[in-house]
Amino acid sequence: MAERTIALLAALPEEIRTLIRKAGGKKRKSVSRFPCYELDRYGEIIVVETGMGPINAEEAAKAIAVNLRPHFFINFGFAGAIAPGPAIGDIAVGRRLFIHQNGCLREEEGLTPALSEIAESALVPAAGYKSFAATIVTTAQILDKKMLERSLPADVIDPVIEMETAAVAKVAAEHQIPFLALRGISDAAEEELGFSLDEFTDSNMRIRTRKVLLTIARRPMILPQLIRLGRNSRIAGQNLAEAVLTVLRKL
Repeated sequence: MAERTIALLAALPEEIRTLIRKAGGKKRKSVSRFPCYELDRYGEIIVVETGMGPINAEEAAKAIAVNLRPHFFINFGFAGAIAPGPAIGDIAVGRRLFIHQNGCLREEEGLTPALSEIAESALVPAAGYKSFAATIVTTAQILDKKMLERSLPADVIDPVIEMETAAVAKVAAEHQIPFLALRGISDAAEEELGFSLDEFTDSNMRIRTRKVLLTIARRPMILPQLIRLGRNSRIAGQNLAEAVLTVLRKL
């Protein structure tokens, strides 16, 4: 593996923290404006913190593609289940990809089936969580899951919602970089989020503590959900780190 560069892209510190700790990662020079880490124990592996949302993810992926020319892209992070089935901490392996944009839903290319097959095979014996072939739906905002499920084609299996995969897939396709997407389930299908991203983030999709606190002060009823999501995210982050490292050993 040492002769190949693999770029792991995730949006948030919470999504990469456990992976960095488990793999002995160390901070390296940023690429463009994006913080990067090296996983010394696993060869030429670069972890990139892209920031949240498709705009940030696409910009980060372009910077990495141009400056590092990786042999593989792996996008990983949290996702919400759209339909009943996946449990908290289960790992979704991207098989199909849709983007929801301007009220329209369309299927996208970019996922590499051979990498998805390697990941599915590697994760079959995983202990403590289930892995499954998923349809990933990328959106720039929080959507009603029941409404989104009704808009998906009838043959879609195990759809999950997140905010970056389609943007990274676009860059991967443009630069002919094989691409894999892994997502840890942090909210079940029945969990509809009771807040909007605008209430928590600035214009660059960065979470601002002051905005979060002000929103909680205005609507304290969302606090139990935030606590629950924080707990779920820790479970998803732990399993996601294990899944990423398991897949890396097979590449």
